[in-house]
Amino acid sequence: MEIFWPPVIIGPVAIIIGILIVKFRKSLASGTAEAQRAMFGRFGEFVASQSRPSGPLIAGLGFIVIGVAAILMGLFIPPGEW
Repeated sequence: MEIFWPPVIIGPVAIIIGILIVKFRKSLASGTAEAQRAMFGRFGEFVASQSRPSGPLIAGLGFIVIGVAAILMGLFIPPGEW
C-alpha cells in the first residue's frame, strides 16, 4: 500500500487550524466586527451588527472535515489514481 504524503501532512495542519478557529470563535467574531466598524464606518457598523460566532464555527468545522478527508484520501487512494 502506497501512501500519498502531501495530503497526509496537510490534513493534520488543517485539523489543528480548525480546532483553533472553533476554540477562539468568539474573539475572532468580535475582532472581525471591530475591523468592519473601523474600515467601513457607518456601513461597517451594519455589517458588524450581523456578526455572530456561528460564522467562524462553520469555517472551523469545515477545516476539520477537509483535514480528515485529506488524510483519508492520502492513505486510501493510490498516487496513480489522483
